[in-house]
Amino acid sequence: MTNLKIYVLLVILLMPLMAIAQDGRDLISRIEHETLSSEPACRLMRKSANEMGGMMQWECGKYRILMNVYIADSTDIAHEWYMGMGSKSSSKTGSFDELDEFGDEGIFIKDYLKQGSAALIFRKGTIIIQTVGDSEEAIQRFAKYALKQIASV
Repeated sequence: MTNLKIYVLLVILLMPLMAIAQDGRDLISRIEHETLSSEPACRLMRKSANEMGGMMQWECGKYRILMNVYIADSTDIAHEWYMGMGSKSSSKTGSFDELDEFGDEGIFIKDYLKQGSAALIFRKGTIIIQTVGDSEEAIQRFAKYALKQIASV
């Protein structure tokens, strides 16, 4: 009987962690399929997923796109993470444009981390998507693929 109690206690304690991991892996997989169907010429070079989201690195001809997906425990925590990622310190010379069409909060940053690169970072609920690359048009397309999959959650 004690083994059963321990097992039930472990399931109860670990269930939230397992749900987050499954959500992150499932979301990464759905974004991958959406992107491949929309961008057949692109190749997924790297993919990683864990309990808090994941990352995908894409190669599309002459440009590369890096997408990071973060899943927070609450919208307050997600907002804090979003504010840190989109801070002015991430680009000393770039421009910052607020975006209304991407989730709850969104920003497009030119010259993100280095000159010539850009980032589109947005938050929808507890999920933050950070899309970085050297093609502004590609970054926006890839962010829209992710947004479409988040909207279906």
